[in-house]
Amino acid sequence: MRRGLGAGETRVTVWLDSWEWLVLGLARLDADFTVIEPEDFRGAYAAFARRLLAASGRPEPPST
Repeated sequence: MRRGLGAGETRVTVWLDSWEWLVLGLARLDADFTVIEPEDFRGAYAAFARRLLAASGRPEPPST
C-alpha cells in the first residue's frame, strides 16, 4: 500500500536480514508511525504492542 506523503510525513524503507531489533527501536521513537509492510513485521509489531499493553495493566489502549 503506497500513498503520497502529507505535510510532516516521511517514508523510510529499510532492508534487513533480521528485523527484531527494529521493533524496539521504533517503539522508542517520540513520533507516530505506521508499519506498512511486510505483513510478518506488522504481525510481530502488533504482538509486541499487546505485550506492552498487558504490562501496563490496561485492557485497552488509552483514549487520545
